[in-house]
Amino acid sequence: MKKSMLAPAILIFSMLLFPANANAQFWLDIIKGLATGVAGGIAKEQAKTSAQKSAAPSQAATPAAPPTQDEIIAALDKLTTECQNLSKKGFPCAIAEGRGTTRGNALKVANSRSIAEMAKSMNSFVEGSSNDIFQQIQEDGVPIDRNDFDEKMTLTVRSEVAGSQSYLTHTYTEEKNGKTIYVVNELRILNAALFEKALDDAANGKPISQQILDETKKGIANKIKSLLRKK
Repeated sequence: MKKSMLAPAILIFSMLLFPANANAQFWLDIIKGLATGVAGGIAKEQAKTSAQKSAAPSQAATPAAPPTQDEIIAALDKLTTECQNLSKKGFPCAIAEGRGTTRGNALKVANSRSIAEMAKSMNSFVEGSSNDIFQQIQEDGVPIDRNDFDEKMTLTVRSEVAGSQSYLTHTYTEEKNGKTIYVVNELRILNAALFEKALDDAANGKPISQQILDETKKGIANKIKSLLRKK
């Protein structure tokens, strides 16, 4: 993400937010709060937990403050890094930023770029997983030759990119040369449940599980088999 005015402050803040032995779940809680449309989601959950643990029911819990813009931007930077790592390891995921003088223009740019990034991520997925998927289809007893498989894989990838979910769209503003610039970050995924499991692993310092990768491959294989049945 290009944040010329905020980059130095964010870098320092990120180091404070995400030390190795600190609350590794903090950035993920912020992201989940944004994804559900509740920027203060983490604060509400913290307040709820505090109230449940309170020994004096009559004493109201002090609400935790919602995450600041610096915390949100730092969490989005962390999300970008994790998404790129997941994509390199064979789990399709794409996040992109759009900027404009209106939110609408910034959103269009972010949307277009996130789709393009998802296409790249899917291509990386195909390169690393096509042989496994081809073998899985054969083991399922579905007759298919390599040329037919490659054709159906191409169609499936195009369909998956076009139908990828916008899991999170977040907007904030920056002031530059006296003008307000809208910044939109959009994250695209294929499967919300698998993505959240992968992020949970990342937040806890774990590598992406083989189960998540296998389920992703299985989902693509099933869609290719569906195309074959329509022949």
